[in-house]
Amino acid sequence: MIVVEANGRSGGLSLLWKETNQVELLSLSKYHIDVIVNVAGLQSWRLIGFYGEPNRNMRRKMWDLLRNLARDSNLPWCVMGDWNNIVAQTDKKGGASYPQWLLDGFNEVLAETGLNDLELYGHQYTWEKGRGTEAWLKIRLDRAMATGDWFELFPLARLYNLEGTPSDHSPIFMMPTNRSSMGGKKWFRFENAWLTEPLCKYIVTDTWEAEGDGDKNTRYFHRACNTRRRNNRIHRLQNEEGAWVDWQNGLQNHITQFYTDLFTGAHTNHVEVIDAVSQSISQTHNRELLQEVTKDEVSLVLFQMHPDKAPGPDGMTPAFFQKHWEIVGDDIVKMVSHFFCSGEILQGLNETNIILIPKKKNPTKVSDLRPIALCNVLMKVITKVLANWMKDMLEKVVSESQSAFIPGRLISDNIMVSYEIMHYLKKKKIGKD
Repeated sequence: MIVVEANGRSGGLSLLWKETNQVELLSLSKYHIDVIVNVAGLQSWRLIGFYGEPNRNMRRKMWDLLRNLARDSNLPWCVMGDWNNIVAQTDKKGGASYPQWLLDGFNEVLAETGLNDLELYGHQYTWEKGRGTEAWLKIRLDRAMATGDWFELFPLARLYNLEGTPSDHSPIFMMPTNRSSMGGKKWFRFENAWLTEPLCKYIVTDTWEAEGDGDKNTRYFHRACNTRRRNNRIHRLQNEEGAWVDWQNGLQNHITQFYTDLFTGAHTNHVEVIDAVSQSISQTHNRELLQEVTKDEVSLVLFQMHPDKAPGPDGMTPAFFQKHWEIVGDDIVKMVSHFFCSGEILQGLNETNIILIPKKKNPTKVSDLRPIALCNVLMKVITKVLANWMKDMLEKVVSESQSAFIPGRLISDNIMVSYEIMHYLKKKKIGKD
């Protein structure tokens, strides 16, 4: 992390990154942080975080700084931040016209340094004042600019305006992409930022009520799960013999077989012991497990989930159901109750997205990838309701020697006990026991 401290409530810059050797600092001041970005497989390039001088009488000082930065290196470079300046009158809506000398001076320095604007996707203004009043002022102060060779390095780069923050500035998000992603159409994902939009609740209400009664949830999941597309970004991996295989040359079968063996334990020897297990659940416990699901139980489970948990195939986050509980709550309770009464589950509800998480920076084998399963939120509701019912009886089902699954037990306890036993046996010199 690199930080330039703020002066009271104004100014201040910070740059954060993950990999230790990914960033090399060139220079910094209260107006900028200039670094070289080193990413494996790509040419090195410069990233400059910029904060423009708010005082218009000192704006020429900022322009001279940009000219000096342009002479410091021949690498492709991109400048991003709050410029406190605009390039055209169309960047401003409301209020008096922007001074022409500021426009001319800023455009002149951009031409000298070879910087060009990245197109902004979304709302075209990033700063506003007096929202909803006659003096409502909107300006595009935040932007990203880059040189021609940087655009050649990242021809598909995108800049987005992320609306919905309490600040007067909107955060901007740049994706320096140099190739198109595989998989065709993008999956639908509900963005929790949409919940800050007042119209969101009305849209959900109208859409949910338009579904009508009856088999509403079935149609909802059928529609949501059928929007999925394969979006695999693994180009090739090494097999057991060390040979590289791609998707058309056996990679798909290789990945499927590897994780099938992993999940099913195909490489281990199993002994059937079910017949030797004594019954642990009494009739009283069984009646408790067969009780009717209440709305309070379902609501409690849903609101125990973190609102930003990754969504499943339907693309819906816990925040969507929590925020619109008064709209969708009765249908969710009806669906959960139907499952516990009949054992039937909605089509697509128990489908999951298997995501492969790299265990190291540059994975080359299937074993270098750790799979996680992303379930639909409503499937988690069903399983968590059942888990809450079983909490009080787990101690009777799970042996005392098993140090997991039960609150107050730690799986590391058995390791400590085994070390103590070995230590005792090594120290014991006499006696039979």
